[in-house]
Amino acid sequence: NGAIRSSDLLDGEVYDARLSNEGWDLVGFNDSKWDKASAIPNSIRLVPQPNEPVKITREIKPAAMKEVKPGTWVYDMGQNMVGWCRLTASGSRGDEVVLRFAEMLNDDGTVYIENLRGAQQTDKFILSGKTREQLEPHFTYHGFRYVEVTGLKSKPDLGLLTGQQLNSSMRETGSFESSSDLLNKLWSNVIWTQRDNMIGIPTDCPQRDERLGWTGDIQVFSGTSIFNMD
Repeated sequence: NGAIRSSDLLDGEVYDARLSNEGWDLVGFNDSKWDKASAIPNSIRLVPQPNEPVKITREIKPAAMKEVKPGTWVYDMGQNMVGWCRLTASGSRGDEVVLRFAEMLNDDGTVYIENLRGAQQTDKFILSGKTREQLEPHFTYHGFRYVEVTGLKSKPDLGLLTGQQLNSSMRETGSFESSSDLLNKLWSNVIWTQRDNMIGIPTDCPQRDERLGWTGDIQVFSGTSIFNMD
């Protein structure tokens, strides 16, 4: 019954800030009206996953934004990335701001979503009406460079969104540098691809409806991945 109305790895999250319980995670919060947790018999043995935790490893500022049609703004993060965006917005209580994530654009500047197949990659935030509020999802992530924003009552600025890069927090151990800008960019692309596809497990891809482990690509890339990161 809280603010997270729905949350799905592929589809995204719906968060209603009007239902947020301020201070619920702090000592002294009055939880007397909360329902008791139900204990369910379970024979499954829980074991830890012995690898680095998944964390936000860097923040990315948008490089540009454009109104592609009335009331529809597209932000360019300047970098294909994995994670989500933190929204900093103000509006009336009950206003809905919708963020849709994509890797490419159509010719008219709108987001291209055909490659996502069944994945919605959409976060919806319902504002509480505070003067300024920061909102972000909790139980999903997206693969994207572009973010379509709708539901705003006025023209936004670049500070509306901040990209949150998400990946297993592995220590980067390998490096490469040459006199060729092209080779250096290729190396950077390799590193970013590894970050984007190692989230707890080596994933198949971080954007469409197919994000489980896949042993086809990783058997070719495993040597490089071990060189790049611990």
